[in-house]
Amino acid sequence: MEAKVKLDDDGDPIEVVLRERTVATNMIEESAILANETVAQHMTRTKAPMIYRIHEEPNPDALGQVAVILKEFDYPIKDIHGASPQTFQRIVKFASERPEKRLINSLLLRALQRARYVNYLGPHFGLASEAYTHFTSPIRRYPDLIVHRLLKAQLAHKLDRQPAVQIAGELEWLTEHCSIMEREAESASKASTRVKLAQLMRDHIGEVFSGIVVGVQSFGMFVQLDNTVEGLVHVQALTDDYYTFDPARFMLIGESNGRVFRLGERIDVRVLDVSVSEGRIDFEIA
Repeated sequence: MEAKVKLDDDGDPIEVVLRERTVATNMIEESAILANETVAQHMTRTKAPMIYRIHEEPNPDALGQVAVILKEFDYPIKDIHGASPQTFQRIVKFASERPEKRLINSLLLRALQRARYVNYLGPHFGLASEAYTHFTSPIRRYPDLIVHRLLKAQLAHKLDRQPAVQIAGELEWLTEHCSIMEREAESASKASTRVKLAQLMRDHIGEVFSGIVVGVQSFGMFVQLDNTVEGLVHVQALTDDYYTFDPARFMLIGESNGRVFRLGERIDVRVLDVSVSEGRIDFEIA
């Protein structure tokens, strides 16, 4: 599911539109993946210079929250430390028809390492691919354009001529630069979305919404609403008791009343405050 903020003619947010994946979407994506793998495998076999897209295995420490939530919702797979990409895919498939699917997908994404471009062959964990590149979008991604130029030179037996020679000699810094630029673009996009969502919620201060706890820390808990808006319930806003943080189970536990707030729990929250410039939304328990 993909969330997109719909704007009016003045650039002000109107609503959040949730785009569900369809059979057609899956077909297009699978076709693109196959094309990307085919090109990467071909260039590997011919020992041609190439840009590859790699995705390293998850950080074991980052899998803790995922394990907690899998046990909490009694998933068939409860321990994913050292799990294969196929295991991750089975978890996503199992969650696809369940109400906590956005939470599961979000936690899995946070646990995975960031994919990046390199000039050497390496596996792509998320796609369970031994050779992967970006070939399918040369009009919007510079790495894809480089792939097209190198592939064209290889097929024409012109890898020893310009511009292929110059590109091949600069692949190391090009891949690093492309990875950095990609991260900066993603960061800018997320920051823009946060600002627009905050702008949207500014008109709903004092209103109550239902959401799911998607993160628990010593200073509070993050709650995601059904429209994907995410905000923080700070521990100072939990005025009915003094809450302590259980880092092993990612819980906030009231010392006197014993109330527990845990990952995956659905709760009602009230919009307490909004900072549009910071893209920050504060909630309190309703």
